[in-house]
Amino acid sequence: MTSAPRPTEEEEVQWRFAADDRVQGMVARVEVSLRQTTTFTLNAASPITPILVEEALQHLYDKVESLRLCFRLRDGKLWVADMPRCKLDFQVVSGSDLEEQHILLRDSPFNLHDGPLWKTRLMPCPEDAVCHFPEVKAAFPHQCHILMTLHHATNDGMVVMMVTQLLIDILDSLLQGLPVSSQQVGELLEGFEVREEEARIRAALLQDPERLVAAFRQHVGSKHLPLLMEAFGLPKAEDWTTKNLPPVVLNNQCMEKFAAKCRSMGATINAGFTALINTALVDLAQEAGLNKDVYHLSSSHPVDTRRLMKNCKSFILGYHAIPMTQSTATPRDVKEHFWQYVKKLDAELRDKIKRNYNCEERVLGVMLRPQDYTHEAHSVLQQLPSCDYLFSNLYSPRTSYAGAGKCVQLTAAANYMTIHNERCSLGMGLFSFRGQARLQLAYSTAAINGEVAYKYSFFFCNVELHALLPHTNWLDVVITITGSITNSGVEWHLSPPLLEVRKNFDVLRSQSTEQATRRKERQ
Repeated sequence: MTSAPRPTEEEEVQWRFAADDRVQGMVARVEVSLRQTTTFTLNAASPITPILVEEALQHLYDKVESLRLCFRLRDGKLWVADMPRCKLDFQVVSGSDLEEQHILLRDSPFNLHDGPLWKTRLMPCPEDAVCHFPEVKAAFPHQCHILMTLHHATNDGMVVMMVTQLLIDILDSLLQGLPVSSQQVGELLEGFEVREEEARIRAALLQDPERLVAAFRQHVGSKHLPLLMEAFGLPKAEDWTTKNLPPVVLNNQCMEKFAAKCRSMGATINAGFTALINTALVDLAQEAGLNKDVYHLSSSHPVDTRRLMKNCKSFILGYHAIPMTQSTATPRDVKEHFWQYVKKLDAELRDKIKRNYNCEERVLGVMLRPQDYTHEAHSVLQQLPSCDYLFSNLYSPRTSYAGAGKCVQLTAAANYMTIHNERCSLGMGLFSFRGQARLQLAYSTAAINGEVAYKYSFFFCNVELHALLPHTNWLDVVITITGSITNSGVEWHLSPPLLEVRKNFDVLRSQSTEQATRRKERQ
């Protein structure tokens, strides 16, 4: 843990609860490399000054109790406690390189002992800064970036989304001259119900040796070398890290068509996008010359365990996500039977969630630990990825248009997660943005290089989606946050090594159109 001064005798520590095994593991992972960060761009009618942001952050601290936490040792065990005194980690940063500031914030350590376990940076923008919504900037000319990171062991992705929106709402109220309510938002719970479910599952497995052996086989069998590593080989990267591709925003009309088709098949958007991710992986592997009749893919899906905490009526704060592995046999001609594939995948995901397979998987992982296992030692091990990708779905078509205040408008956003020590080659996230769906991709340099990652992104966004909705010109409806909007669509800004990928883009899209036409003729 990060070194920190010991408490004085005058400090009265308010202890919350002992950190359970799951939280202890996350603390160790965050200490080594796992970080969740978010950056967003605001346009306002009046300047968003450092004093204004600091006032808003103080309100946020007062309203959300999971932002007032720290970790301390008590009788040799790690506990969650309230911070002994109010403290904000807020700075104003200068320059024009948002990515550079994001990396500096992401890699900075937390003070576990005293807190805070979240940080904020304000990065003012010059008057001529590019805004991807010119009509918004005309009415809200004052632009800035805000960068935040929240410790994953105290605030999971659901909390990050809530805190981000709440901060924007508070800033909007302050700029309007309105008072900010002191009402608490959410309730911090430790999640003992999850431990009870895990104990029930463990007891049932131990009472049924055959089921236990079968469960171990399934658990171990889901781990394998990711498909893109098998197709393209091990990249030449001395230092493992996570790199991010620019977020893309998918047009609402296209998303509605896709969602409607999923619903007609009785499937969720989550299953539909998982199928899309798998299909793009298979297509890219085939283009690289790796041909198989069936490709075995594994994906990790964070599952919200709040549904087990049925007695709480408020939004539940804290870290309440347990990943669930989905292993899927994907045929080489999956696009020929794509929607049947979606339906089968949806049924498997629903079954696993219904029987709390994420809890069972965690139980199996604990049972397989060596006798000398510690979270700290395990977290620093560098091992090759054993899972094709992580998919985190925080998008809902029912989400209201967030970030549209009277004085403040959200004009860009990105959410990041470091994955290079999480044994995934890719990380995919689906979020809501200005009433639309925002897709984000990250990759581990331990698994693939930038050219492969960008090529996969092109396959997913503009080949697979175009093949499924052939009458839609996806080039005109996909917006890169780091690109610029033109009358004809999007102007891409790619580094020279990736330009060759872009040259082949229209050819790939044309091929997908021809394939879709042939399928329609056969039907």
